[in-house]
Amino acid sequence: MQIEDLKMLLRQYLPIETADRLSVKLDKEIPICITGRQGATGKTTLCAALRTLGYNAYEPWEMEDKENESDSNDACVTITLNRPIS
Repeated sequence: MQIEDLKMLLRQYLPIETADRLSVKLDKEIPICITGRQGATGKTTLCAALRTLGYNAYEPWEMEDKENESDSNDACVTITLNRPIS
């Protein structure tokens, strides 16, 4: 059921096909960085919703602190939200 919850969540922000493909590829162990233009695009709301589903979601300013704590290579998925909430 969680995959369906993730699909429905991502469909609010991304095209349906993109949301569906991404939802089956996201791994709870890989951080997700939500970025985009400054202002109300839903970045913070999406981060909070992803965290509720058990994903490691962050905004760029939160990721900077984590990057400074480690000197090892890592991977991250980035979702960019540029469309203002209407």
